[in-house]
Amino acid sequence: MLEHPVNLIEVEFDDGEHFLSSYSLADGPDSGSGTIFVPLDQELPIGRSVIVHVRFGGLESEVMVRGYVAWRKGPSFWHRKRLKGAGVRLLAEERGKGDFLMRVASGALQDAVKRRHRRLPVDLPIAWHLKTTLAAGGRFQPGYLVDIGTHGAFVRGEGLPPVGSAVISKIDVHRQVTPFVIEGRVSWTRSFAAETGMGLRFRHPDAASIERLTDLLDDLERRYVRRIASVVTARSV
Repeated sequence: MLEHPVNLIEVEFDDGEHFLSSYSLADGPDSGSGTIFVPLDQELPIGRSVIVHVRFGGLESEVMVRGYVAWRKGPSFWHRKRLKGAGVRLLAEERGKGDFLMRVASGALQDAVKRRHRRLPVDLPIAWHLKTTLAAGGRFQPGYLVDIGTHGAFVRGEGLPPVGSAVISKIDVHRQVTPFVIEGRVSWTRSFAAETGMGLRFRHPDAASIERLTDLLDDLERRYVRRIASVVTARSV
């Protein structure tokens, strides 16, 4: 269960080329894990966990990546127009997203699916059960909710059901006695580095179901998301 607000930075780059100029791959033990330079006036401590929402021209939907502040820099004496900011190192399990951003930015991937609904970064206990076996009295499988929107979510866990499976999920919110229950279908699964998980697409039987979930998202955002900055970047001179 989240105990502290999520530190969120929203960054918009001019285009893919600009994003690539602000993104670098690490060497050594962190090889393959990218770092995004984020222009910031606020000085964040080294090691601070953050989530970056990335946007740029050519990217159909914003992409949310998790990382931590690896280094900071200020404008130099000789180049005062250069932006000060921080380097956000992506977590190992976010390597796939970093690769995806690089492919879109370089033009290697041009048919990325557009996501119409924004996702909220969270870290909440969740339990799921196959709908077809729910009546048989089997046990719910534990997992963690990584992000959620009105129409879907990403769940981290083990022993995942096959793509296309209908599941019933219970979300543990604020240690409430009654968890939030919703039905969905597995859209995809993945296993990469330290992260194994599945994408769920929710089934809403009526408008009231969407309204209840929207109310939940609004409450989660008030409690757990702290926006550090929203930056529209410009190329440094």
